[in-house]
Amino acid sequence: MTGFWLFWQSYLQNLQWVTDDGGLVQSASDAQIQGWIYFLGIYFVVSALMLILHRARAQLTLAPMLAFCGLLTFLVWQLAQIGWWVDWQDFKINAALLSIIPALLMGGVITYAMDGTRAARAYHAVLIGGTVLGMGYAVFLDILGQVTPTPSIFIAPLLMQIALAAALAIAVIVAILATETARRVSVYLALPLGFIAGMVTFLPLWSVLTYGFSNGLLNISLEWPEYLLIGAPAVPLLLLYNWLGVRANGMMPERPVFHFIAAQEQMLREYPPIQDTAVIEARSQIGELRQLNMALQQAEALRHQQMQLSPLAMLELDRHLRLSRFNTASETMLVRDNNPPFALGVSLADYFPEITTAMAGTDWQAQKLLKQQLTLDGGQVIEWMILPIGDLKQPIGYSVLAQDVTAREQAAQRRILSERIRGIHQTGQVIHHDFSNLMLAIQSHLQVVLQNIPAERMTGGEVEQALLAIQNASDRGRDMLTQLGAGQVFQKPELQPVALAQIIHDAVRLITPQARSQGIAITTDIDASFWVEVDITQISRVVMNLLSNALRAIGQNGQIDVVTQADQNGITLVVQDNGCGMNSEQLAKAFDPGFSTKGQGQGGLGLAISYLIIEAHGGRLSLSSEKGRGTIAKIWLPLWHGQNQGHYDVKTKPSPSFASENILLLLNQNDLRQRLAEHFGACGSEVAELANTQELAAVLLEAPEYWTILIRGKDIALDPALWHQCRYLSDIVLDQSGKSPPRIRLNANSNISAEEILAELRTA
Repeated sequence: MTGFWLFWQSYLQNLQWVTDDGGLVQSASDAQIQGWIYFLGIYFVVSALMLILHRARAQLTLAPMLAFCGLLTFLVWQLAQIGWWVDWQDFKINAALLSIIPALLMGGVITYAMDGTRAARAYHAVLIGGTVLGMGYAVFLDILGQVTPTPSIFIAPLLMQIALAAALAIAVIVAILATETARRVSVYLALPLGFIAGMVTFLPLWSVLTYGFSNGLLNISLEWPEYLLIGAPAVPLLLLYNWLGVRANGMMPERPVFHFIAAQEQMLREYPPIQDTAVIEARSQIGELRQLNMALQQAEALRHQQMQLSPLAMLELDRHLRLSRFNTASETMLVRDNNPPFALGVSLADYFPEITTAMAGTDWQAQKLLKQQLTLDGGQVIEWMILPIGDLKQPIGYSVLAQDVTAREQAAQRRILSERIRGIHQTGQVIHHDFSNLMLAIQSHLQVVLQNIPAERMTGGEVEQALLAIQNASDRGRDMLTQLGAGQVFQKPELQPVALAQIIHDAVRLITPQARSQGIAITTDIDASFWVEVDITQISRVVMNLLSNALRAIGQNGQIDVVTQADQNGITLVVQDNGCGMNSEQLAKAFDPGFSTKGQGQGGLGLAISYLIIEAHGGRLSLSSEKGRGTIAKIWLPLWHGQNQGHYDVKTKPSPSFASENILLLLNQNDLRQRLAEHFGACGSEVAELANTQELAAVLLEAPEYWTILIRGKDIALDPALWHQCRYLSDIVLDQSGKSPPRIRLNANSNISAEEILAELRTA
């Protein structure tokens, strides 16, 4: 680069233009300029290619570089036959040699320094083979010119060619030896110092072997500036390449200086064997390891994707039980409302101290796998499977798999409760007849009392309320005895919409006299605006059970709080007492049929039946208690979407609100289906009449996003897969007998209100 810059600056300074008969004449020779361009182009191109091919040896091996070395060596002889020289001021540069010799020396030093002795010997052998081929081709042209006319080519004497071959071969050896010596001074200077030594060696050898000693010394004095000028640009290139090699840990270890030229047997005697082949094989192994690493990265990416898409909660912990990886399902399933979201590096104990306590006390060598169940707030049951990673004595981490088994556990508990209650009912059948007669006697005598009490004493007094309460209690008592005698846990719920406050107030009114006799105050905070669709007798039975249990738990002089709390999808009834409470063992058995704390009053058959009743209504019943601090019972029931619709305004004209709705009609009664189809069609809706669930599945499969409302009969059940397809539809369930009002589940994006739907149904 330095030579090129000096030449270009001098060329610009010497370039002059003169006028000759009105034209412009250039003082510099165009041929000379083109010769310099070709010379510098070849110089920099072959040098750069030599470095690039060496740099790419991990992907291509050294074969392309060795082939390039042989080609360049052969090209030296071709250029020497042409006799290519370029002039610049007082310099006369042998372009045939100086355009290629620096690149060949560069290849020798970098091969030895970064690829080992054997690779350098292979490079040197290829270089010698190229010289022999070049010399043989020159002799062939000389002989050919004697027997047939050939183009005018400068034919170098054989002695000159031998001198060139010897100088080139020895210069490469000297450059390699100098590289090994220079690395003991500084590993960052090994390549440039070795190259300089090779250039300095080539000129004297070439001069003396070609021209003799005296003329050789004269040639050295004349040509050394040119060699210095042309060799200078290669030095910074090698400095950079040397620095890159050291940074990448690509330099070979130190070897004896004369290791390159010593005989193998001598080296085995004088020095420990140096495994250059091991280093070369190591590079091959490095390439294989890189491929293996890429395969591992792809496998890890696939594993990460599968983990994120898994419906199961998956976590990975380090040996200190801190989160190192988790998937989306784990956040959705396990993060409780009172805890922050999962974060890497946070201990699992911050979220689930119960699990970490169990893990800490586990003998992993004996158990190898920990299975644990944990009930979260709200009754959600999570099953944990925890595997240690690494040595069982001292695991380096843990793999955690969690699954929501709430439905499975509830089904199992429901099955156990049903079986136990069935056994109790078998005994109850024996006493059913006698108790039914007693209840009948009570009701008969109550009617006599009601008929004989004067009207002025009945109106608005406590006597009237007490007698009505006795009548309601006896009616419900007979219903319960009927169920007990029939051998059923409870009958199938007969649903009807009702304000939950009405059921609660009736139960509180019935239990109030007993509470007053015990000195217990009952406070209520009930929202009367929320309606539910339930079996009134069964839900009243549940509320009475909870209130009765609370009275028994308090004993004397306490308080019972009855509160309703609404959320987006349902309403929760909370019954809280300040009684004796239960310990953890009693709480775990509270729903077991026949279990009772006797004087402490929680549990028994009533809670077991209450649990099944609430489950049958699609709700949840849960208990929480602490010894000496009372008990809290919670009932969650889904809201009825048609609440507050005690009266409807009948519309005589079709509503334009349905113009954008597309309705599916799945009804058994042809006349009702046809009537609704005509009505909603007049409203502007697109209506499809369906005869069975197979047609519904086919329509949804063909155009799932087109339909917005499904109107179906109460007696038509949808299997889980079909229900999943209908999840985005507004679902309207009609009792085709007309005994119960429609049930409406609106889609979150619905543009039609429940009031409008009910009004249109009544109109139709």
